[in-house]
Parts: sequence; C-alpha cells; structure tokens
Amino acid sequence: MKLELRALVLIFVFCGAALAGQDDLYMATNYQKVYSKGETRRPDGRPGSGYWINRASYKIDVTVYPATRLLKGRAEIEYSNDSPDTLKLLVMRLYQDIYRQGNARNSAMDPLAVTEGMEILRLKVGDVRIDTDDPAGAAQRRGTNLFIKLESPLLPGEKRRLEIDWKYYIAEKSRIRSGMYDKSSAFVAYWYPQMAVYDDVFGWDVLNYTGLQEFYNDFHDYDVRISLPAGYSVWATGILQNPGEILPSEQYELWKQAFRSDETRSLLSQKILDEDSVMINEGRAAWHFRAGHVPDFAFAFSDHYAWDIRSVEVEPGRRALIQAAYPKDDENSFDVCEIAAESIAFLSGEFPAIPYPYRAMTVFISKNGGGMEFPMIVNDGSVKKHARRVSLTSHEITHTYFPFMMGINERRFAFMDEGMAVMLPFQAQLALAPEENVIVRRVKGYNKIGGSIFDLPMMIPSYELTGRAYRNASYNRPGMAYEYLREMLGDKVFLKALHDYVENWQGKHPLPYDFFNTFNRVSGENLNWYWKPWFFEFAYADLALGPINQTAAGLDIVVKNVGGLPLPVRIAVTGEDGREKIVEKTAAVWRRGQDAVTIHVDEINKPVKVLLGGETILDADKNNNIQENF
Repeated sequence: MKLELRALVLIFVFCGAALAGQDDLYMATNYQKVYSKGETRRPDGRPGSGYWINRASYKIDVTVYPATRLLKGRAEIEYSNDSPDTLKLLVMRLYQDIYRQGNARNSAMDPLAVTEGMEILRLKVGDVRIDTDDPAGAAQRRGTNLFIKLESPLLPGEKRRLEIDWKYYIAEKSRIRSGMYDKSSAFVAYWYPQMAVYDDVFGWDVLNYTGLQEFYNDFHDYDVRISLPAGYSVWATGILQNPGEILPSEQYELWKQAFRSDETRSLLSQKILDEDSVMINEGRAAWHFRAGHVPDFAFAFSDHYAWDIRSVEVEPGRRALIQAAYPKDDENSFDVCEIAAESIAFLSGEFPAIPYPYRAMTVFISKNGGGMEFPMIVNDGSVKKHARRVSLTSHEITHTYFPFMMGINERRFAFMDEGMAVMLPFQAQLALAPEENVIVRRVKGYNKIGGSIFDLPMMIPSYELTGRAYRNASYNRPGMAYEYLREMLGDKVFLKALHDYVENWQGKHPLPYDFFNTFNRVSGENLNWYWKPWFFEFAYADLALGPINQTAAGLDIVVKNVGGLPLPVRIAVTGEDGREKIVEKTAAVWRRGQDAVTIHVDEINKPVKVLLGGETILDADKNNNIQENF
C-alpha cells in the first residue's frame, strides 16, 4: 500500500510540474478544457485513458471516362461513433465543390474550370433516402461540406450505414493537387464524399477546403474498384488485389518478383509502349485495391506511362513495394523508383529509424511540376536535377509519417506535418545527394522573409495564413526549429522523444502541446523556453555581434539575440596569419531567456576578423555579423 501511495504521489507531482511548465505557453480555451479534464490528453504528452477516435470503412466502385473527364462513383460507408457523444448530425466533405460557383478559394481560378462541383445523385443514411437538392431538407451544402441532420441520433458505440452516388468532371484547368495532365493521364485526389473528422477538441471539423490547407482525416478501411478502358494502367493507395486479371503474363511475373527483389525492373518500358506490344487489362476488369487503417485514398491512371517496380526491406522480415510511373519520354525520372526505395530504406533504418508503415509506395510523375502526398502514393512533377529529385521524392514520402501515420490536423497545425517532412529527411537527402546541401537552401528561403510581416508565429491557425506567410510558418521555419532542436538534444535524446511521441500518438490526433509535452518529459528538461519564441511569439532569426573584449586568454565576444529566436551560435575568428579558429554552440546557450551571451574564443595570433553565423544558421540580417580591424 505504501508503494502504491508513493507511486500516486510521484504521478501527482510529475503531472503538476508538467502543468506548471505548460503555464509558460499560451493555451487557448479550446485546449484548456481538454487538458484540465485529462480524459483524452495528459499533461505529460501521453493520450488519456479515455482517448477515442471515430472511423469508417468505404466500399467504392468508380468509373472514369478519360475522353470526357467524367468520374462516376458509388460508395457504401459504415461510420462508427466511438466517441462518448451522441451525434445528431453527420458531416461529409465534398472537396470537388471547390470548383463550384461562388465557393471560396485561396487563389484565382480559370473561369473555364468552374463547374457544379460534386453532383450528388443519391444519398441514403440508414434506411432514410435524403434529397440533397431540397433547400429545407435534412442535407445542406455549405462551402465544401455537406451537413446531414439525422432522423435518429447516432449513439456512442453505434454505427451508421451511408450509401451515396456522385459524379464530377476531373479538372483540366486550375488543377489543385490533382487533375488531367494530358488527354489520357490524370492524378485523382479529393474525389469521393469523405466523412469529416469528429474529435475531442473541436467536435466536427467543418473548415472549408479552399485549396491551400491539406489534410485532417480519421483512419479508415478502403475497398475500391476502379474501371477504365482497356490499355490503361492504374496506380493507387493500397495493394492491387487482382494483378493476374489485369496484367499480361510477362508483366504479372515481374509484378510477383518485385515483392522480393531489390532490383528495379521496367514493367512497362518506353520500347514496349512505343511498339504497342502489350495490352494492359485487355479484359477491362476493374482494378481492385484494398488499404486498411489509412486516412485517405487516391489513384492515378495513364495509357502511355512507363512503369518501374521493385521492393525494399523496411524492417526484418517485411518489405514494401515501390513503383514509379512517369511519361514514357521523360528522361528525368528513370531513377525515381530507386530514389524512393533508398529514401524509404534510410528513413526506416537510419533516421528517424521508424520503419515505413505501409505495404507500398508509388511515385506518380507528370511534367506539370509540384509535389503532393497521399497515403502510399505521391503526385510529383518531373525534376531535372538529381538533388532536387531526391529532395522532392524523399520529402513527399516522409509525409507517410506526418501527417498520415500520426493523424496530424494539418488544416490547423501545418507545421506539425510539413515542418517534420522538411527536417526528418535532411540526413537522407545529404547522403543520397551530397552535391547539394538542402539545409542551406531552406535557410536561404527563410532569410528572404525573416523578420518581415510574413514571418508569423506558427501557432496561428494554418487556415488563417496564405501565401508566403503560410509557407514560412509551415515549412522553413518549423523545419529549422526541429533541426536545431535535434542538434541541441543530440540524436539519441531527440529520437528517443520522437519515438515516444510516435508510439503514443500514431493512429490518433496529436495537438502541438502533446508534442511539446512529450519532448519535455523524455528529455527531462522543460523546453518551454525553446517552444515559446519559436512557435508562439513574434520572434525572428537575427543574431548580431556586440562588444569584443581581447584578453590574455583570447577573445570574449558578445552575441546579441536581436530577433529573439534561440539559434545555434557559430563564431569564426581569423588571425593575421590567415589561420581560423571556430567555436560553435547549440541553441541551448539561450535557455535562460537572455538577450545576449558571451562566447569565449581561445587566444589567436593577432585577430583581424570575427564572423558570426554560418550557411546552415538562419539569420535575416547579416550586416551585423562581422567585425574587422579591431
């Protein structure tokens, strides 16, 4: 009994300390309510014993008519209410309504791209048929959401079946992360009526899709059949269930071999496609894919894309299928399948040393630029430079972990997802493409706008940001914040904390405070001094040289933190003889919140120049970084 009492006291003291440390960080009332209850989220960064998440299973049949761009679908959805709440309405997302006349968008749209959006042909909830065109009916469209008032509430622990038929035309102009890239090739995303998230913080997520902010989804099971004309290849989330029906005998053998081979083989080469010697899916069977416990489903198709295939070991005894699909005359993408496999191997085994969680990854490549992630498939543009191909491919694949495996609410907290997908593959990118330092590129990107009106606190909800402010708060600034955190804690502690965070929150929906509190607990240090300026404050990156005092023992150099962000410090002192002495400190030098530190540099013969900073350290103003002839 004494041992139990002591354990309870220790838990109380630790949780109290965690809450006290948390007081330093601004917390909106939405979050205060959740953490004060402690049922779903604990102040030490762990989920509460009462944590829950809703889910659904989708059975979808979809037919695409490339000549007209028409997509017609039919879905059976079983939605499970695992929350403690009684739900009186359901919310579905109709992403394609971004093209609907009058709806809000983050960027201008070609008038020719404006359509009726997603046309609902039939909706049935339980045994009730619902007219979605009735302005006073049970289903109301607002923005890109469909609100369905239930005739009988959905009680905790209950399930509700929905049936829905729909159609829309795949965009060929103003393509937003998907669309037709030529007359017979497309990437198809945001294409089906999707159940919105109902969570423990906000209830229903009813933010409209306006084209900039991306994912926030629950984890679902998908059984999808995709019908296209004969001669078309299809790539999708999940694993193809009927390759023997679809692929000619030689391609089917290559398919089977790929699951156990490290060698990249061409399932469809330019030569085969030019000669028209192979007919894919001659019998016009539906391409049948299944994927379990994933947050979304996307697919792509073409009748003239090359198709490379192999697999890679992601942990002992488990391999993942790797594919690349690209225009047959694209001379830039011949090595993308290999890059994808090498990236996944590095991420799984080296850093962050988290085994790739899915059974497959396909890199679909068009000649239209950009990059966009979906579970088990990414939509990339063709990239000429090898280093940029490595950077793009590995970045999009890293999204497998954040947001997909972790269920990140990217609509509100894009830095939790994009920032991680910037930083985590740094080491893989440097190893696979040493010809370019990708960190330097990120630093240059930040320095262009650091300290300007576009350099805003990352905790501002992402959906409130646009343009350069959104990109900075989502990509470069958080990516470097995580990188400097890794340097400060060291790989061992950083990965221990990251793995703890992943172990506790994968398949759930963590908030930024869950991440912050996990790192505080695992590192054994209250890191709020770091989180606060980086994520909450109007601080920016600008270190400056202050007074330099020369003594018999060397130089005492004052470094001022003009912008307020805790940054690494690098000082290079050059002597009259040209020799250089370098002193480097991690961001830990700012842990006491001071606005200046003194760095000592051992004696150097007749110093003539002191240079502050380095190419991998953010600094919006380098005019105050050098002193000479003192």
